[in-house]
Amino acid sequence: MIQNLNGVTFYKYGHVNTPSCISSTTFLSPNDWTKETYSISSTKLLHLHRCKEFPVWLDIIEGIALLCVSLTLQTDEAQVFLLDKPVSVTPGVFFNIVPLHGTCSISMAYQSKEPLEIFNLSHEMVPSVINPKFSIQKIHTLFYQEKETGFRFRGEEHSFWELTYVDQGVLKTKIEDPIYCLNQGDFIFYTPHQYHQQWAEGDTSVCFVTITFDMDFEEQHLLKNHVFHGNTEMKYLLNQILQEKNRDTYYSDDLILCYVKELIIKLIRDIRFESTIDRLSTDMQVNVENTIVSQALEYIHSHIHLKLTVSEIANIIPISSSYLSTLFKKNTGTTVMEYVNQYRLKKSKEYLRNSTYTITQIAELLGYSSVHYFSKQFKDYYGVAPTVYARSIQH
Repeated sequence: MIQNLNGVTFYKYGHVNTPSCISSTTFLSPNDWTKETYSISSTKLLHLHRCKEFPVWLDIIEGIALLCVSLTLQTDEAQVFLLDKPVSVTPGVFFNIVPLHGTCSISMAYQSKEPLEIFNLSHEMVPSVINPKFSIQKIHTLFYQEKETGFRFRGEEHSFWELTYVDQGVLKTKIEDPIYCLNQGDFIFYTPHQYHQQWAEGDTSVCFVTITFDMDFEEQHLLKNHVFHGNTEMKYLLNQILQEKNRDTYYSDDLILCYVKELIIKLIRDIRFESTIDRLSTDMQVNVENTIVSQALEYIHSHIHLKLTVSEIANIIPISSSYLSTLFKKNTGTTVMEYVNQYRLKKSKEYLRNSTYTITQIAELLGYSSVHYFSKQFKDYYGVAPTVYARSIQH
C-alpha cells in the first residue's frame, strides 16, 4: 500500500527535506554532483538503482510519482511512498520511481564519482495500491421467503451466485448429489451452474432469505458445498440488508451491495484463519488454540454478569462460533455454555460464602433471568438450594 512520505515513515530509507535540496547550492556543488531531470511514463518496475557510498537526492517536478525503496533486492520487502516532497535516499538503499498514472517528471542528483548501479529484478514489481480482490457487480433478487408447510422447490441452475440464509425452521437442500441440512441461523452458497433443490420435511414450515448476485470470485472452493453458521455480526449484516431493501432510499442499492460483500469478506476471514491454524505444526497449533481458549475464558470471567452467548464470545476473539465451540470442547472437555453455567454457579457459591449479598442480588449480579431460575440451577448442580447452602455455612 502507498504510504505517506514523512520523517517518521521514511527514516529507514533516508531523509525528507523541506527545501528543494537538489537546486540548493548549499548542498550541491556542480563539479561534484551529476544532476538529471527526466520524465517517466512507464509504470513497470523492472529494475532498482543504488548508490553504495553517497546519498541520492530526489525531487518531484511535475505529475504524481511513486518512490519505491527497499533495503534488499527482495521485492516483497519494498515500500512505496508518494513522492510529494524532496528526499535524500541513504547510501546502500535500493530505489526507483514510477508514475502513479500518466507521466511524471523528477530531478535527481548523485555524486559524479560514483555512478548509479542498476539491478534487474527477476520479475516485475507492482506498487501496491488498494485494489479489490473480488467484486459484486449486481444483485438480481433479494427475497425474504415464508414458505408453507411441506414446501418443495424442484430445482434449478443459473449462471450467477445464490445465498440462502435460514431465519426460521429447517431447510433441506440437495446440490447435485449431496444433501445438506440448514438449521436456523445457517446459510449456504450455490455457485454458478450448480443444480440445487430445496424443501422442508414433513409438516414443518420454513422462512429464509435468498440473494442472487453476479460476483467475480476466483476462490469458489472456499464457499462451495459447505453449510456455514452465521455469527452475531453476520446476522446483523443480513438484517441491515433487509432493512435497506425496505427503506429503499438514496443509494440503498449501493449500500446493500456493500453489506453483501462485507458479509462474504468476514466469512472468508474466518475460514482462512481456521485453515491457517489447522496447517500449523502440533506445538504451534496447541499454542494458538490455548491462546484462543484463554481469550474466551478471560472474557467469560470478566463478563459473567451478562447474558453471554457463544456468538458474542467468538466475535470478541474473533473466530466463528462453530470453531470456538470445537476448540473449547477439545481443550476444556466441556462446551462453552456449560462452562459459563458452571462458572456462574461457582461464583454464586463464593458470593454466598464471602459476601452480604442476598440471593436475589446474587442472581442479578450473575446475569440470571430470575431468582427462581438461579435457585433451580443451583439445586440441580449442587443438590441443595442456595438458601440451604447459605444457612449451612453460617453455623
